Amino acid sequence: MKPPQAYRSLLIEFVTSTRTLYEYFRNKNKKDPRFWNFSQDEQERERAFKNWLQESGKQKGQHLIKAKDFQNLLTEKASLTRLDYKSFKERVQHD
Repeated sequence: MKPPQAYRSLLIEFVTSTRTLYEYFRNKNKKDPRFWNFSQDEQERERAFKNWLQESGKQKGQHLIKAKDFQNLLTEKASLTRLDYKSFKERVQHD
């Protein structure tokens, strides 16, 4: 696996919150070869880390929007179901 891909897999594996600090990430992974093989430049590793945080935050935002839309759809569908049942019940009573 190429070093950038390996570093990205380390980020995906370790960074689960957008509130994770680079210093914490570095201290926990300083012995991992995926961390050191990415670059000898500390600033470049930190820049890639921050880019991952931004990307992860955008993904979480999109997931929240989708979840909210799904909740709205369920709410609308539930209200339609109640009305449909009520009209069905009225039709059955008249038959």
